[in-house]
Amino acid sequence: MAINIIEAAKIAKARTTDKRWLNAIDRAVEGASTWIVTELHDCLLITSDSGETYRVNGSCNCRAGQLGQPCKHLALRRLREIAATEMAPAPRITRSNGWYGQRSGDAMMVDGWLV
Repeated sequence: MAINIIEAAKIAKARTTDKRWLNAIDRAVEGASTWIVTELHDCLLITSDSGETYRVNGSCNCRAGQLGQPCKHLALRRLREIAATEMAPAPRITRSNGWYGQRSGDAMMVDGWLV
């Protein structure tokens, strides 16, 4: 199971100390829920709240991207890559005989839930 954008942002932030990239990551997370993202074979098309559509592959055609600066669109592209490739931790499963000391059958704990 892949992780979500929030978890991907935590991973991305752990990998950089560049304040510009950290800011771009925060702005990408803020916009991710409202932007329209169209995935093409060679790029992403990101339509932001302003109504502008940006073409994002290894670069971005927004103003910051044209200046070679980190931008929220590039950050979102990278967060989506991280989210798609990183796996969520497997649930922790504990097996038990009996129900609170009684021998009424098997019980199992999955992430703290008795099933």
